[in-house]
Amino acid sequence: MLTTNRTSHFSRKYSFLYLPVFFSLVAATAWAQSEERFYVGAEIGALRSPAVTVIGDSNDRSSLCDEFINPLYASIPGCTAANRGEGDNYQVPFDGTAGTLANAFIGYQIFPHLHAELEYVTRTSNYGQRSGVRSAQGVNFDKLSDEISLAEEWLGTVTSRGLMANVYWSPSFADYISIRPYAGVGIGFGSTRVGYGSVWSRSTSPDDIATGSDQSNADDIARNLAGTASSAHDTMKDTQLTYQFLLGFSYPVRRSVSIDVRARWMVFQEFKGIIVWDPLRSHVPNIRKDGSEPVHGAMSTDDLSFLGISIGMKHHF
Repeated sequence: MLTTNRTSHFSRKYSFLYLPVFFSLVAATAWAQSEERFYVGAEIGALRSPAVTVIGDSNDRSSLCDEFINPLYASIPGCTAANRGEGDNYQVPFDGTAGTLANAFIGYQIFPHLHAELEYVTRTSNYGQRSGVRSAQGVNFDKLSDEISLAEEWLGTVTSRGLMANVYWSPSFADYISIRPYAGVGIGFGSTRVGYGSVWSRSTSPDDIATGSDQSNADDIARNLAGTASSAHDTMKDTQLTYQFLLGFSYPVRRSVSIDVRARWMVFQEFKGIIVWDPLRSHVPNIRKDGSEPVHGAMSTDDLSFLGISIGMKHHF
């Protein structure tokens, strides 16, 4: 009886020692359960970018309204209107191309078949193409028909770097096979850079210039326009809302390491970039000698999406 009382007394006196032991066991169990929940990985791959149609727009006016070309511009209706460039867009098509992509990611298993992931993706699409202007409206249509002998645009390298928040789901039957397939969606933002160039040039012969033929100073206008060119070459930049659809699978090669393969369709919000023709009709990019009407172009496209496939390693911990 005495022994029992002593034991009971000891248990009550030192019961506080059980608490850290208990919490240590709980923490160890939680850590063991979470060991396979976190993962990191990186991949490289290839992509295919579709055909691109670039829509060009600008705040330029008709060449008749350019003070450097026609000093009598003020007498022509519309040359001083407020809505310059409105309805004067043009389109340039480019073929699809191949490229490369790479990604790095960190993820967490929320539920047995649901994962959340933060992913950094970079892509490079190597267009490197020249293409003629195929259609135009308003003032640009008149320029192409009355004075332009060459209208050519160049689309260079397109690069994007984006941060995506992804959610993946894997089917329950994946628990019973070696390969674990999954499907996912993601949304984020991407910073895109587009190499772009433009050349619009005119014949050196005034006889080939029809612009201003109905004006009193038609000969002067033709001479001033002949042989002039507008050219630009720059890297346009924009930040776009981005989303993607993914399919992939993981194949374990060790307890904590697996090979990961994923295919994706990444879609970008409309890209908009600014470009300046300097020279503009062989003079400074302005249509007024006092510098009051600077000219720039606004290039846009909805076609910078890509299909890609990548392979890499995933480490679970």
